[in-house]
Amino acid sequence: MPLFSMKIWSTTPIARRARQGGFGLLAYLIAGIVLVGMLSGLAWKVRESGKEAVRLEWREANAVAEEAAQKLEQERALEARKVVAAQQSAERKARDYETKWRTARNALRDVPLALCPTPSPQPGNAPQTTVASRDGGIRLTYSFLRQYDGAWVSNDGQPLFGDPAGASEGAPAAGAPSTRGLDALIETHAVNAQRCSENSRQLGALVALIRKLSGSAD
Repeated sequence: MPLFSMKIWSTTPIARRARQGGFGLLAYLIAGIVLVGMLSGLAWKVRESGKEAVRLEWREANAVAEEAAQKLEQERALEARKVVAAQQSAERKARDYETKWRTARNALRDVPLALCPTPSPQPGNAPQTTVASRDGGIRLTYSFLRQYDGAWVSNDGQPLFGDPAGASEGAPAAGAPSTRGLDALIETHAVNAQRCSENSRQLGALVALIRKLSGSAD
């Protein structure tokens, strides 16, 4: 097409409407870009605001958990100090009582611990006879029983079965024979040995478990 014809076409109403339509489309395009930018900025702000809220909530939760952990640690430390103090007090009482027990035992050193049966006299020249028994008829004196029972100490450091020097008024004399013999002594010792052995096994198992858990924690 000749150049003259193009110039004429560009000044026609159709051409003017085309240019106006092009400018309108460009304006809509620019407005859309601006709107998308605004929406993107708003979405970024929303996301950042949400992240900050999560971070704040997380910090608050951590603070609460840390405070609870510190409180629990303080309570455990307090209980541990109480246990240690009670144990130290019991050990002091036990040592004091052991000294007292040994003093009482020394005071009873001249008192027999057991008595042998005396054969009954026979008339004339008949030979004396004794009745055979499992323990030979030997009877433990009350001095032995009080010393034996008095050696036991409870968890708080106090005598478990009474003080050997603290016989109540009206009680049999220390040197008097009791109804207990050697057979009863063996039975009592067997029970004590069984319980002590059981406690020792349980304590050993507990110590082993604590060491194992401590090693796992490390």
